[in-house]
Amino acid sequence: MGFHPKWVQWVIQCISTVNFSVVVNGEARVQINLGRGLRQGDPLSPYLFALVKDVLSKMISTAQGGNNFSGIQLNRHCPKLSHIFFADDASLFLKAEIQNCATVEQMLGKYGQASGHRINFNKSSVSFSSTMGEIDKQLVCDLF
Repeated sequence: MGFHPKWVQWVIQCISTVNFSVVVNGEARVQINLGRGLRQGDPLSPYLFALVKDVLSKMISTAQGGNNFSGIQLNRHCPKLSHIFFADDASLFLKAEIQNCATVEQMLGKYGQASGHRINFNKSSVSFSSTMGEIDKQLVCDLF
């Protein structure tokens, strides 16, 4: 993404030096060093998450520009919609075609390998147009 190496080093320092101490009877007894991660509530967390989501957004936009992925057009006078990100959620919009689904699966796999993020399929859902047949819906669902 073009960040200065010094800035990258600072961020790595912040997320690789997380230490905790176990306090027993008011005295720190055991120090635990985590290899990576941020403390809950760390003010750096939302900024890092936004940067990581920006990478996924660029991957989706690049695929869409290369005709490997097609978003949906809500009406003929507006641009295609391919994705929206929220605080800790993402919504992807695509035509239910094999190529689109394969591209999404590939992108999410690469993104997951690079970021460590994983899709929670228990919290995920798929919605289809009312004009799509049941067999086609099942074929798309089987891809994931």
